[in-house]
Amino acid sequence: MAHSSSSVGLDTDSTKKRKRQNRPDTKRKAAKHDEQDVIDELQDTISDLEAEISSITNANPNVAKLLYTLTKDDASMQIRLAAAVALCKIFYRFIAGGSLDKSKTTTSVEKEALDKLKEQKTDYVNSLCGILELADEQTQGTVMTLLMTIVKAEVSQSESKSTQAWREGAFLRLMTTLARGSEDLDRVREIFVESYVERYDDIRFYTFLTIG
Repeated sequence: MAHSSSSVGLDTDSTKKRKRQNRPDTKRKAAKHDEQDVIDELQDTISDLEAEISSITNANPNVAKLLYTLTKDDASMQIRLAAAVALCKIFYRFIAGGSLDKSKTTTSVEKEALDKLKEQKTDYVNSLCGILELADEQTQGTVMTLLMTIVKAEVSQSESKSTQAWREGAFLRLMTTLARGSEDLDRVREIFVESYVERYDDIRFYTFLTIG
């Protein structure tokens, strides 16, 4: 009987140990699940902010919120990139559609919104270049794509505006970052050369013009 009782006691202790050992894993899984719920909720918020923008006159507040998320150092890179993608879509739509251009019929309210949006676009490009210098290679590749999307929008305008964009816009800011950056940007430089310089005549021309 004593032997039987002892066996039962050992089994019970073993079960307790297993339960204790499993608790941290359970907590980690729960925490990971909660974290993903937060990420999903934030991504939904980002999507809503993007969708609410219908014109330049109502864009500034939402763009400001997205820029805040993008530049928030303690936010996860997943969330920061989600904000970056949303902003890229917004700015691309405005640039490609000529919405950032002033005309004789532009109202004072629209001019104020335009000036603010241009400032925000500059902040956006600067923020992306900042991430480019500090992020891992996979994130760097994503950021490079976003930057070149803005470049494409800027240089796909009229000839005079295109020339100005090459010399003063996002392309110049990117070139400055790549030229002065550390060895951490070596892979990014390779991606830029392989994906853009070697494939597109205009990018090759303005790259050499800028760094020459």
